[in-house]
Amino acid sequence: EQNLEEIARTLNTSRENVFTAYTFQEQVLSLDQEVAHHEDGKLLDFVSTRQERRSQVMDAVEDLDSEEREIIQLRYFKNYTQAEVAKILKKNQSKISRMEGRALAKMRKILLSKQE
Repeated sequence: EQNLEEIARTLNTSRENVFTAYTFQEQVLSLDQEVAHHEDGKLLDFVSTRQERRSQVMDAVEDLDSEEREIIQLRYFKNYTQAEVAKILKKNQSKISRMEGRALAKMRKILLSKQE
């Protein structure tokens, strides 16, 4: 087995680069790898499920009217507070709170209807 310096010399790179590559080699995961604590669950199943959920949420956001969509985008994608959203949209915070609640309820209904 070659040592790090021999490998570095062969690859014409630094010992540190070889060491870094060596330490990261065990962090690479196969998408077919079983997921701990989940029967018959593979990493790929969870990745695609997460991507599908994100896509469904984005579709639900698109189904909102423009003002509701803007509130959801500001609150959940840009992490603004209700007070900041109220200031941006020139409305009071309680109105933003009610509109956000209605928008979330609409999204919930949309998402539930797609699961049936």
